[in-house]
Amino acid sequence: FIALSKGNADDQKNYLSVSDEQISIIPNGVDTEFFKPSDTEEIEERYDLKENVVVAVSRLVEYKGHGLLVEAVNEMEDTSLVIAGDGPFKDELEEKAGEDVHFAGRVPEEELPLYYSLGDAFSLPTFGEGLPLSILESMASGTPVLSTKVGSIPDVVTEDVGRLVEPEDQEALKKALEEMFSDKENLEDMGSNCREKAVNEYSWPSVVEKTEEVYEDLSS
Repeated sequence: FIALSKGNADDQKNYLSVSDEQISIIPNGVDTEFFKPSDTEEIEERYDLKENVVVAVSRLVEYKGHGLLVEAVNEMEDTSLVIAGDGPFKDELEEKAGEDVHFAGRVPEEELPLYYSLGDAFSLPTFGEGLPLSILESMASGTPVLSTKVGSIPDVVTEDVGRLVEPEDQEALKKALEEMFSDKENLEDMGSNCREKAVNEYSWPSVVEKTEEVYEDLSS
């Protein structure tokens, strides 16, 4: 059996009554040649950005937690939020948003690496999720992640690449952002770790290699 994460493996053990030895964990992959640290000058010119920039790239639905993110940034100084994406929750978000929250709408695919790279941090404060591809895309772009302790996210977002908070906790979200932005040297190290981890563990060549090893073991 192949599982996408430790959490997924635990579910398989519970529901299928299989042992650890019968399960191989192979995560989702990300195109690390497409998603990579990029020059963001073109994107920066579109917005009036503060010293610290948070980016969110997602479909705008309530359970993704962007309402809490908007409210957190509204209370912060020297911080801008750029949200790339569209969805039924957009109107409500725009009503909550202060002057430092910017809506990019649905952006062309070729600009996605630029938006991920634009941020000093990427945030997805989701209430419930498996392993969102946007987190891997952000890491491949060299941008540290702030997300929540749900689904398989804790398997990926470790202390060296980002921070996790409990879902639906706006104050914790705000404090985590402030802590990340207070130490720019550590934030830069996190970004380097993100890129390295994405390439070594989640790039398509890495995923293919792990998959081939499973089938080779089965055939031997």
